Amino acid sequence: MLQGSSNGEILLGLNNQAAPFDDVRVRQAIAYGIDRQAVLDAAWAGYGELIGAMVPPTDPYYEDLNDLYPYDPDKARELLADAGAENLSVTFKVPTRPYATAVAEVVVSQLAEIGVTATIETLEFPAVWLDEVFTKDDYEMTVILAVEPRDILTVFNDPDYYIGYDNAQIAPIAATADAGTKEEWVEGMKKVAKITAEDVASLPLFLFPNIVVADAGLQGIAPNAVTESLNMTKLAWN
Repeated sequence: MLQGSSNGEILLGLNNQAAPFDDVRVRQAIAYGIDRQAVLDAAWAGYGELIGAMVPPTDPYYEDLNDLYPYDPDKARELLADAGAENLSVTFKVPTRPYATAVAEVVVSQLAEIGVTATIETLEFPAVWLDEVFTKDDYEMTVILAVEPRDILTVFNDPDYYIGYDNAQIAPIAATADAGTKEEWVEGMKKVAKITAEDVASLPLFLFPNIVVADAGLQGIAPNAVTESLNMTKLAWN
């Protein structure tokens, strides 16, 4: 059994255009109040990888930002109090996918410890979730597996996208990076990733694993699945 990386980020989606998540302090409180390692261990048996931004380690502009928001319930409660959001109640719209239902139960339990009551509303996936959350932006908090490669700008560089993040800070940085050299692009995208992570535009809980089970005599298997292709040129029998 091989465990590798993928492009799939399990994203705790926060509606930046709607209360209470239009307040960055509330979003930051959520980040401090969730023990992402515990979520990974309980929901997906520890398979996967923690990421601090919506960038997998296979991308050239990856930077380890896991320490931006370490698990700190006291800090979370302090931020909620500062925002006037104690005893907060939110609706948590969860698609009918195994990873989502598993993650949701753990997240709800952890949020309760910082004074946030999250009520799960299960939505049939894809039809109902796509209609209510993705299309109509009718939600406060959700969770989804975002599988598109290099999708940080798709998710955070369009304020009309369902996340609703104000991209005024990152749009010029992304545009300059795109027009620059490869090195300038990498540095620019690192800045974009860090800004969205600091703002907790939404919270990547963990990177979905790519798990391959194969005959022990077969060598040359690529452990990572980061493109649509399957490279078979290196496969061989021992």
